[in-house]
Amino acid sequence: MKMKKALVYLLMVLPMVLTTSCLKDQEDTFPTSAALRMQSYLAEAKAVLMSSEYGWAMKYYPDRNQSYGGYNFTVRFSEDSVWVGTELADDITVIERTLYKVTTDNGPMLSFDTFNSYMHFFATPSGSQYEAYDGDFEFIIMDISADKNTVTLKGKRSGCIIEMNRLTTDAVSYLESILSVENDMPFSNFIVVNGTDTTSVSLSSGTVKVLFGEEEPQTTAYIYTPQGIEFYSPVTINGEEVTGIKYAPESDTFAAMNTGSVIFTAVIVPLNEQFVTKDWYFAYSLLGQYAQPLWAQAKAGSDGEGEVISVAEFTVDAPGFGIFLASGNYGCFYHFEYTLTGEDEITMYYKNLGTGTYESNANWYITNAGHDGIIKTFGEDEDHARTFKLTTDRVANPSYITLTDQDEPTNVITVVARAVSNPFDN
Repeated sequence: MKMKKALVYLLMVLPMVLTTSCLKDQEDTFPTSAALRMQSYLAEAKAVLMSSEYGWAMKYYPDRNQSYGGYNFTVRFSEDSVWVGTELADDITVIERTLYKVTTDNGPMLSFDTFNSYMHFFATPSGSQYEAYDGDFEFIIMDISADKNTVTLKGKRSGCIIEMNRLTTDAVSYLESILSVENDMPFSNFIVVNGTDTTSVSLSSGTVKVLFGEEEPQTTAYIYTPQGIEFYSPVTINGEEVTGIKYAPESDTFAAMNTGSVIFTAVIVPLNEQFVTKDWYFAYSLLGQYAQPLWAQAKAGSDGEGEVISVAEFTVDAPGFGIFLASGNYGCFYHFEYTLTGEDEITMYYKNLGTGTYESNANWYITNAGHDGIIKTFGEDEDHARTFKLTTDRVANPSYITLTDQDEPTNVITVVARAVSNPFDN
C-alpha cells in the first residue's frame, strides 16, 4: 500500500478588494467623473513613458517572495510598441520589440500584451509549473514621481515592487555598465566589523543574508546596478538601515549604498564551504554520463505519477544540507551527511532522517518512483559515500561549481548559482 504524499504547495488567491463609500445625496466634490479622471491619468502615464529618449531602466523582481533576486531590463516606448533589452540575453545588443498598452483594470495598468521572450520569460508556464517563475507582464502603475524620472509599478500577480528610472544613456551601454560591476565586484561573502562585533553578509542565488551572532538572519533579494548591489528591502547593520553595497573599482572594501559608516570587507570562503552553505541548482544538460540515466529514472518515476520535476537544488533551507525536489505539487528533501577536506573536496552520502513532511515524501519517491537514482549520484548510504573534487570559475563569487567523483571519472556534475526552472528542460 502506498503512503500518502503530503502536499507542499497551497495556492492562495488574495484578491484585491476595492471599496468605496458614498451618500446618495452627497455632492460630487470632483469637477469630472472618476472615469474621466482615470482616462486623464492613463494619458499622462503613457506620455511620461514615451517621453524618455533612451527609455527606462527596469528593476524586475519575479516571484512574490523575490526568491530569484532581481534582474535588469530596459524598456523604450513609442505610441504602441516597446523595445525590450535585458542582462539575461546571450547578446545584450539584441533588443526585442513587442506591443504594450496602458489601460485600466481596477486601476491604471501597464501591460506587455504580446509575447516577448525577454519580458515574458519569468511568466511563461512550462509543464506543471503553470505559474512559471511567478513573474509578471502586467503591472499596476503605483506612482509617477514629481520630476517624472521614476515610475513605480507593482506586479499584478506577484505583488513585487518594480521601479523604472529614466535612462540618460542608451540601453546597451546601461546593461554593459551593470555587467561590468558584476564582473569587477566578484565577491559573495563580506564581514562588517564594529568594535569587537562582526556581522557576516553573504550573497546567494539573488538573496542576501545578514547574520549577527545568534540572532535570526535577515534576508532580502538584491540586484546589480551601475552603482553596486541594491537590496530589495533595507537590512539593519550596526543599528543602521542599509540599502545596498556601493561599487568601488578594484577594491575589497565597500561602503554601504546609503551611508559611509557601514563598511563591507570582502572575504574569500573556501569553495567546499560555499557549496554547503548556499543554494545550487541542477540542469539535466549539466549532469555527466554517469548521472544522466539515474536522474532520467527519477524523471520517469515522477512522470508516472503525472508530475513534472520543476525544481532541483542543493539547499541549506531545510534540516541540514541536501537536495530539494519539487515534483508536481509535492516536495521532497534528501539529506546528505558530509565531510570537508582542504578547501575543495567533499565526501558525502545520503542519510534518511524521516522526521518531516519533505523527508517522508523523499522515502515515498525512493520506494515508489525511482528517485533512488538521485541519491546514488552522490552516495546512497555511508558504505557508499562519494568523494568529489570541486572546481569553479572564480572562488570569490562562483557562478557554478563542478563536482568530479574521485572514484568514478564519468560522474561529473555542474550546479549553478542562478535558479533553474524545469531542470529536465535545460
